[in-house]
Amino acid sequence: MALATMFKSGTRDLLQRLRTKAWESPDEKHALLAELEGSDGVKLPDAVSFLFSPDGEMRQAAGRRLAARKDAETVRAVVSALKGRPEPARRAALAVLASLPLPDVAGQLGTLAVEAPGEQRRLATEALLEMPLSQQTVPHLTRIIEQGEAAHRLRAVQRFAEIANDKNVPFFQRLLDDGDDRLRLAAWQVVVRFAGPAQLPLMISKVGEEPYGTQQVLVAAIQALAPKAGADVVEQVLRLLSSGNTALRTAAFKILLALPDRVAVVRRFITYSRELQGWVRDRALESMREFGPEVLEPALELIGDPEPDVRSTALTLVAGFDDPRVGQAAMRCLGDEDWWIAIHAADLVGRIGGEQAVPALVQAAAREDVRWAAVEALGRIGGEQALQALAGQTRDPRPEIRIEALAALALSEDPRVLPVLQQATQRDPVKWVRVRACDLATRLAEKGKVAVDPAALREALATTSVAAGAPEAHRLLALARQQGASDLHVSVDAVPVLRISGRLVRLQGEPLTAERTAALLHPLLDPGQREQLERCRQLDACFHVENDGRYRANLFLDRKGLNGVFRVIPEQPPTITELGLPAQVADIAQVHQGIVLVTGPAGCGKSTTLAALVNLVNETRRSHVLSLEDPVEFVHPFKSSLINQREVGRHTASFAAALRAALREDPDVIVIGEMRDAETVTLALTAAETGHVVLATLNANTAAKAVDRVITAFPADEQPQVRESFADSLKLVVSQALLPTADGKGRVACFEILWGTRPIASLIRDNKTFQIPSLMQIGQTHGMRTFDDSLLHLVRAGKISPEAAYMRAVSKDVFEPLVPPKFLEQLLA
Repeated sequence: MALATMFKSGTRDLLQRLRTKAWESPDEKHALLAELEGSDGVKLPDAVSFLFSPDGEMRQAAGRRLAARKDAETVRAVVSALKGRPEPARRAALAVLASLPLPDVAGQLGTLAVEAPGEQRRLATEALLEMPLSQQTVPHLTRIIEQGEAAHRLRAVQRFAEIANDKNVPFFQRLLDDGDDRLRLAAWQVVVRFAGPAQLPLMISKVGEEPYGTQQVLVAAIQALAPKAGADVVEQVLRLLSSGNTALRTAAFKILLALPDRVAVVRRFITYSRELQGWVRDRALESMREFGPEVLEPALELIGDPEPDVRSTALTLVAGFDDPRVGQAAMRCLGDEDWWIAIHAADLVGRIGGEQAVPALVQAAAREDVRWAAVEALGRIGGEQALQALAGQTRDPRPEIRIEALAALALSEDPRVLPVLQQATQRDPVKWVRVRACDLATRLAEKGKVAVDPAALREALATTSVAAGAPEAHRLLALARQQGASDLHVSVDAVPVLRISGRLVRLQGEPLTAERTAALLHPLLDPGQREQLERCRQLDACFHVENDGRYRANLFLDRKGLNGVFRVIPEQPPTITELGLPAQVADIAQVHQGIVLVTGPAGCGKSTTLAALVNLVNETRRSHVLSLEDPVEFVHPFKSSLINQREVGRHTASFAAALRAALREDPDVIVIGEMRDAETVTLALTAAETGHVVLATLNANTAAKAVDRVITAFPADEQPQVRESFADSLKLVVSQALLPTADGKGRVACFEILWGTRPIASLIRDNKTFQIPSLMQIGQTHGMRTFDDSLLHLVRAGKISPEAAYMRAVSKDVFEPLVPPKFLEQLLA
C-alpha cells in the first residue's frame, strides 16, 4: 500500500475515534488529541468541525491544530461551519477562535460581515456579535450598527454597550434619534451611565418622545442628576406638565419632588400652572395629587403664602386629599382677604367639614362677597346649628340671598325646613323667591323627605298679586305675564299692546298721551337711569316687579314722546329640554375651551337659549362662570358653579372692557350677552384660545352666516388670521328662529345646529364657508341639523303648519308637496 494511502487511512481512523469517543482511558484520549495536533493530514474542515465539540479538551486541541496550520482560510471556514449549529456550540467555537494567534480575527470577521455574499455575510455578522469583546471589535460593531440589518444592529449596540466608556458617548448620542425603540433604549442606557448635569437638557427634551420603559430609565437618571443641577432644571421639567401623556406628567412630578426643597418646587409649579390652559392645569393638578403626602405637606404650607394666586391654587391642590388637615386649612381660609379663596374654602368646608365648621361658616356668611358660598356650605353640612343659621338668612333683604338660603335648607333634606319653605312660598314679597321656595318644597315632597301636597303649594303661589301701592306700570307688566305675552309695548297715542304667540294684541282702554306714558314709565327709573335716558335718549335696563318677576326693557324717545318695550323674563332659567334643543347640545358641558355661539334675528329668544346653556353648566360643572350682560336678565342661583353676573353700563363700561378684566378673574366660562364689534370678537377669541369656554350671542340668521359675520367684522388683511383662530376655537353654533304653532296659540323654536368638527374647521380656514350647509347635510351623524331638517321634523310632529315651514325654509322645493296648491297660487299671484 502506498505511504500516502496509509497516511490518509490513519487520519480517517484518528478522526473517527475522536468523533465516536473510542478510547479506553484518559491517557489514550490525550494521546489521540496529541496525534490530532501534530498530524499534517487533518484537513481544515475536519479541524474546524472539532471546534463545535461539547468536549472542551477536544476544542482546545482543534484550536492548536488550526493555529499550527496558519491557514488564511481558517476564519472563513469557521464562519461557514456556523450554519445550523446550536447557540452554545457556536459560542464555544468562537471563543476558541478568538484565542488563536491568528492575524486580526475580528478584522477578518468584520470584512466578511460587510463584503461576503448573502448567507456567509449573515453568519460572519453573527460570529462577530458572539465573539468575546475587546476594543479591537469596536470599529466592526459600529459598522454593523450603521449598515447592518435591524436585528444585528440592536445586538451590536447591546454588545458595544458592554464595553463602552465615556469616550464612546458621542457615538451613542447619535443613536438617540434612531427609529428602533429598543436600539434607543440600549443607547440611552450608555448615555445615562456616563451622564452629568450637562446632559440634563438633552434627557429632559427627549423623555417625552420615548416609550414608557425608556422614560423610566431617563426619569431615574434625571432624578439622580437634578439635585446637582441649578434651578434651570425645574423650569425644563415644568414644561413636561402640559403633556397629554399621564405617565410623562407623573414622571415630571417624580423628578420635581426628588429635589430637596419641595415647598419651593410646589410653589414654582403653582406659579407656572397659571400659564396653562384651564383643563391642562386641572389635569396636571390631578397627576400631582397622586403623590399623596409628598405633595400634601408642602401644599398645606403654601396655603399661608403671601401671594393670593399661590394660596388659591394650593387650596385647589389639597382639595383632592382625604386628610383632616385639609378641612382645618380650609376653615382658616374662610377669612382670607381674597374673596375667591374664601369662596373656594367655603365650598371645600361644605364638602368635607363637620358641624365644628358651622361657627366659621356663619362668620363667613356675614361677608358680602362670600355669603352665597358660605350659605350653600351650611346647607351641605346640615344639623341644627347650621339650619338655624340658614333660617336667619331667609330674612335677608336681598332676594338672591334668600333664594340661596332656601336652596341650602332644602339641600339638607331635613324635614324641619318645610315650614320655612312654606312660609316663603306664601309670603315672600318677590315672586321668583316664592317660585323657588315652592319648587324646592315640591322636590323634597317627591323624594319623600317632607309630607306636603305640591298642588296646595302651587295654589298658594298663584294667589299672590302685585303689592298694593305699586306703580301702575307694575300692574301692566304683571298682566303681560298672566296673559302669557312675551313683550309689552307702551307707546304715545296708542293703547298698550301685548305680543302673544308672535302677534300683537291691543289691550282695552284709551290711547296713552305723552304725559300719561311718561307718568307710567318714569316711576320705574332710579336717578342714574333717568340721567342716562336724558343724556342718551334711550335706555336698556332690567326691572323687578315685586311679587311678580323681572322684565328687560328698552325705553326710547321718538317724535311723540317717551316709549317703552318690555320683555317678560321667566322666573327661573330654562333648561335645554324645555326649549326643545337637541339632546346632543348637552355635550357642551364637557367642553373645556372654545366658543359656543347662539345666533338668530332680534326677538328670536337668543338670550333665553344662552341662559339655558349657562344653567346647564351651572347644574353639571363646578366652574367659575363670569357673565357679561346688557342688561342682566335671568338671575342664576348657585347650583354647582360660582356665577358672577356683571351688567354693562352699571358694573362695567363695555363688553370689551369687561372681557379684558375677565381674563384676570380666573373664569372657566365667560358669557358674552352680545358680540357687537371686532374688539369684543378679538377678546372672545383670545379667551377661547387661552383655555376658557366662551358662550355668546350674535345677530345672524343661519349658522353659516354667523361664521361669516365673525370673520367679516375684521379688515381684509386680518381675516386670514381670524379664520385660523376661529376655526380652532369654534365648538358649536346654535342658530334659531321662532315660528307660530300649528294651532296658532303659541310659538315654537326651530334650531339649526353646527358643530365645530375638523371638516368644518377646514372650510373656515380655506374661506369656503359657502360649503358649510352642504357639510351640515352629511354631518347629521355628528349631531348637525339644518333649519330645513328641523322644520321638517316640526311639521311631521304636528307642531307647525307646512305653510309656516315653507315660508321659513331655505330649500322650498322640499316643502312644496306638503302645502296646499292654493297656498302656492296665492304666493305667486
